[in-house]
Amino acid sequence: MPRRIAAASLGVALAVVSAPAQDLTGTWAGGTNATGRWLFAVVRISSEASALRGSIELAGAQAAGVPVEEIVLDGGRVRFRARTPLGVMAFEGSLRDDVLDGTVAGGAPDARLHLVRVAEPPASQADAAVGSYELGRNQHLLLTYRAFGLLTGIVLERRGNRELVRRAFYAIPSGPDRYVTSGSIVQAVRRDETLALERATDGAVTGMRWTGSNAPASRARRVSGPRQLAVGFDGPGGRIAGTLFLPDAPGPHPGVVLVGGSGPTGRDANVLRAREFLRLGHAVLMWDKRGVGETDGSYFTAGFDDLAGDAVGALAFLRARPEIDASRVGMTGHSQGGWIAPLAAVRAERPPAWLVITSGGPIPPAEQEAWRAATQARGAGGSDAEAEAAEAFMRRKWDYAFTGGDWEEYLAEAMRARGAPWGEIVNPVFVQDSLGWAFMRSLRDFDPMDAPVRLTMPVLVLFGDKDDEQPVDLSRAGWEEAFRRSGNAHHRIVTIPGGFHALWLGDGNPRPLVSSPTDIIREWLAGAGF
Repeated sequence: MPRRIAAASLGVALAVVSAPAQDLTGTWAGGTNATGRWLFAVVRISSEASALRGSIELAGAQAAGVPVEEIVLDGGRVRFRARTPLGVMAFEGSLRDDVLDGTVAGGAPDARLHLVRVAEPPASQADAAVGSYELGRNQHLLLTYRAFGLLTGIVLERRGNRELVRRAFYAIPSGPDRYVTSGSIVQAVRRDETLALERATDGAVTGMRWTGSNAPASRARRVSGPRQLAVGFDGPGGRIAGTLFLPDAPGPHPGVVLVGGSGPTGRDANVLRAREFLRLGHAVLMWDKRGVGETDGSYFTAGFDDLAGDAVGALAFLRARPEIDASRVGMTGHSQGGWIAPLAAVRAERPPAWLVITSGGPIPPAEQEAWRAATQARGAGGSDAEAEAAEAFMRRKWDYAFTGGDWEEYLAEAMRARGAPWGEIVNPVFVQDSLGWAFMRSLRDFDPMDAPVRLTMPVLVLFGDKDDEQPVDLSRAGWEEAFRRSGNAHHRIVTIPGGFHALWLGDGNPRPLVSSPTDIIREWLAGAGF
């Protein structure tokens, strides 16, 4: 019988450890409702020349690597400030029993921040934990790397011929082979939903035990599945951290470099897309963006050219791996990746063998965002006048980013937008020297047609006709013009009926996974000789 240790709950893993009192250095994880809704938060604090420095990441709030300033620890009381794109947030609270808890000024009324001290477990623990688990009847769990020992988990359920996404979570190591889930600590400092790895006598992980506060403990059995490797490679801006998925079959394998969408996304944001290419027998490489997770650099100062350079580095790294057939390595870009991947493809000394673009097109980013604002405002039940107002503010926001101008005038418009029904759609920026302006400003002279007209490899472009983020008709027209100008006859453009921006995710709660994009890619690759 294999020796069992205990298993876990649906969550992402971070390790909670004891540390000397009056010490803020290290990694802290938890949540805040400073934006008006609870978000997962990670704060990292270090000591340099007797001064405390730090950064904060707010999942879903366009904040990663945001500097934490004026950190003060005085007799158990803690203060610090962070200049996020949503405004200056000032924390004041207490440190007790490895928990930071207090209020946040500058955000939503009555905002709070709860953080639990975490420690980075040995890399071997995450290496052993990642993989596939059978949770019970028709359900399975995929655990994958996030950063600094954290894991991301996705629970999937099979219903007939459909697969549904039941839950996604983060896990926080609370000791050797033990984790507490993000759901336990985001809204309150609780540690009552846990998972623990179970190992055989030879040390191999055979499963996990999942324990919740109001449910009996359950066990999940380890099952075979794609291999996952935590990898690192050099890019123009420094070291890049990523995950390489390898099919559960003999190699060498064809491979694909997976360029993600917008925002400060880590490698774990692309797991579902990676699964689809694994189904096609491809190895998949994905990575943390600059300044996100364990990758060097700054998210806010990295423009499209910088991100394309990182993708070129990823392409070279994947081709050099012994598990990979270097002649059959392609690249795919989703959403923002629809701008980045073509840039990387034409810049690479050895271009990718093929290119697949999903939900992205050669139109200016400011135009895409203006269209998105109007479309989503209308889709949320807004009137034509409200949709026009949302579009007008989005254009005003980009105009300020590109040209500057009267800050007080812009800020007054931003404050009015925050109170509008469409305020969350347009994401007003309230800090004049916010790092977010730098990224927008870097796109002022970006020519979205420059790279597409130089593509010579086979290209497949996929859209969904229910996309409310990317203007499909304008994007299709842009691709058709690019292929006409380049003379590239090896292309196909497909609009999938009923498809949303995410393409592989359908409508509903829980959201179903959709197979049609994968079927189209499989058929196209075969027809192109890959």
